[in-house]
Amino acid sequence: MVNLLEKLNYTRTTLIQGKDTEDREEGKDLELVKLPEDITLAGFTPLMLNPQDPCYVEKTEDMEVAQVCLRISKILFFGQVFLCGLETPVLKLQKSETGVSEYVSVVEASSTSLPSSPPTQSDSELMVESYSEGEEEPISTLRRLPSCGNVPDDTTAPVAAVEIRSLIERKEELERRQRKQDRHRQRVQLTLTKTSILHVYRC
Repeated sequence: MVNLLEKLNYTRTTLIQGKDTEDREEGKDLELVKLPEDITLAGFTPLMLNPQDPCYVEKTEDMEVAQVCLRISKILFFGQVFLCGLETPVLKLQKSETGVSEYVSVVEASSTSLPSSPPTQSDSELMVESYSEGEEEPISTLRRLPSCGNVPDDTTAPVAAVEIRSLIERKEELERRQRKQDRHRQRVQLTLTKTSILHVYRC
């Protein structure tokens, strides 16, 4: 990006550095260029340690164009000055065989130095909901079973399939019991209601 922005053809003279406004008599005709993202980046370390002079633009200029120019300037500063000036540089200016100078990354990518990442969970992992016997409310237990691509050998797959079928059958059985209890409760409630009505009628 730094190489592309450096070669970008745009109006660089639009911005006026703060130090260049001291000798301008028409300083009152200048407007400070502010970026909306500056508030968000107020705590960004490179900007805190490397404060830059404010930039102004003449009031007759387009403020949006000036803001774009200022953004490009800040990105170039971050790449050419900050990243190249670190104790362990991230970028450096290198001259190619064709004579063109470009900024190249000097960060060594090493997969061995990176900490091992935790195993990712496949979308195909099955969440099986089991129910505890003897309780009206089911106790949800998420049991993760390995996906097809992570099955260690041929013997674990049949065991997992049998376990799944057993849990599903257990769930269906408990659901049937629950429905049966609900129907019985409704019949008892209906009987009690009729008995109460008859008792009141006889009285």
